[in-house]
Amino acid sequence: MEVKAVLPSLPQSYEHLCHESGCAQFMLPLRGRSIAALRNSLLKPRLERAIGVIYRPETELASHYFQAVLPAQFDEYIWFDETRAVTPFETKELEGLPDTYPFGCDLDMPAEREVDYVLAKLRWMRAEHIWPTACAICGPTPSASFS
Repeated sequence: MEVKAVLPSLPQSYEHLCHESGCAQFMLPLRGRSIAALRNSLLKPRLERAIGVIYRPETELASHYFQAVLPAQFDEYIWFDETRAVTPFETKELEGLPDTYPFGCDLDMPAEREVDYVLAKLRWMRAEHIWPTACAICGPTPSASFS
């Protein structure tokens, strides 16, 4: 794993605006009548930076920034002025399953094993207690048996 320092945000970005607030962290509601003036002031399109697994500082504007309108994208915005790299969990290979299990795709998997693979992934999610009990869009998750 390689940890990189991130370049300062561009002046025309939401990130820069949040940094200039001087608050180390905050939650910003973007819905509701009580914050209409604040929401309207954030409707001006600005740049938003997205950094994932790959960070390319030498091409940062093209690689990591995109035009965004924060209130049109989120109901609430959570800001942390400073973060650090996470330490990856220790992993181990499960016999008979692809290296990318439980989250990736194995493009060499025979089609007849796909259903078994998906069911195994769902069983793992339930066993690890990361199975959602409700979805903000769909409501409660229907009960299902994957045994």
